[in-house]
Amino acid sequence: MARNQWLVKPSLRTDEDQHKERRTSWLELFFDLILVVVVAEVAHILSEDISWKSVGSFILLFIPAWWVWLGNTVYTERFEANDIGQRLATFLMMLPLAGMAYFAHHGTTTTANGFALSYATARIILILLWSRGAYYDHRMLPTVTRYNIGFTLSVVLFISSTFVDTPYKFILWIAGLFCDLFAPLTTIKFRKDLPKYSSSRMPERFGLFTIIVLGEAVVSIVRGASSVHSLTMQTAIAAAIAMFVVFNLWAIYFDQIMPGKAKYGTLTGFAWSYAHMLLMMSIVALSAGVTHFISSAGEQMTANDKWLILLSLAAIFIFMAIIGHVAEYGSEMNNAINLKLVRTRVILATLLIAAGYFIVNLLPIPFILILTCATVIQYIIAGYYWVSGWENVE
Repeated sequence: MARNQWLVKPSLRTDEDQHKERRTSWLELFFDLILVVVVAEVAHILSEDISWKSVGSFILLFIPAWWVWLGNTVYTERFEANDIGQRLATFLMMLPLAGMAYFAHHGTTTTANGFALSYATARIILILLWSRGAYYDHRMLPTVTRYNIGFTLSVVLFISSTFVDTPYKFILWIAGLFCDLFAPLTTIKFRKDLPKYSSSRMPERFGLFTIIVLGEAVVSIVRGASSVHSLTMQTAIAAAIAMFVVFNLWAIYFDQIMPGKAKYGTLTGFAWSYAHMLLMMSIVALSAGVTHFISSAGEQMTANDKWLILLSLAAIFIFMAIIGHVAEYGSEMNNAINLKLVRTRVILATLLIAAGYFIVNLLPIPFILILTCATVIQYIIAGYYWVSGWENVE
């Protein structure tokens, strides 16, 4: 670290306006390691018990974790500086995130208050960071003012939730998350006066989060196989099929979704970001279902297990369709091809849901093979369009 970089006054980054390529820093990758632990703990809730109550708990715990990650990502996009202040701020943000990981295992029961206070602490740190940035760079002041109103309301609601019992506790959580998610939408009209987000760094950050949740799916496969007392051929086949599904999802996302460019700072840009939240949630839910699938490969899975996997995969297709629909792919031809892929994903999701009552009555291996075919069909159709007319656009 250079001597003049020990403490730098926050200033808006202008890399995109200067046509500079920007990459994720090692510090951000280190921060993501804490997120890996949170995702694993939240996924464990569904792995232990697949029920509507568990699904609700999973959603209530996943969204705060994702929002802390996104808040840190957006702040770093605006004010990243390789100084001691940036490193200290990241370290301080890691502490409550680690607290969320610690309390997440029973985050909606015995340790709910600990989780709520950890989340509120992370939000307070982010409020202070945004305030400091706006103090030194007044261009951010209108945006930060609206951020801080919504974020402060959220902090008050989460702290207040520690003084009441369920269900009022979680009503306050939902209200707090609504304030967090809605606050950025009130800043759209001010974005035109701010530097553009980096078109190289921001997609990379979302791609890295996707890798994290796909990694959780791989861990779930290994966990499911290791839960069986002795590895049988049927368990090995089940694990191989599940790994193939995860691999296909990786290929679909990074080959078909990532080439698109989001319109950051617009309503469609927010749709792109929030759809990613729902996509990540669906992949984590799928990974929890996969654990049950592999451990039950030699016997009948429960209907809840199968519905979780089926609906998670259908949701993945739907949210991928939304992300693709609101992105730009560089040329009129590419956008037309992407629209066809969007329709394909919606059709596949609709067919899976419509045929759900038939599919869930199948044995585990035939059940997962049908879902695997859905991912393969999506990829084959995309491959056909690539060969027939996709244009390489820089």
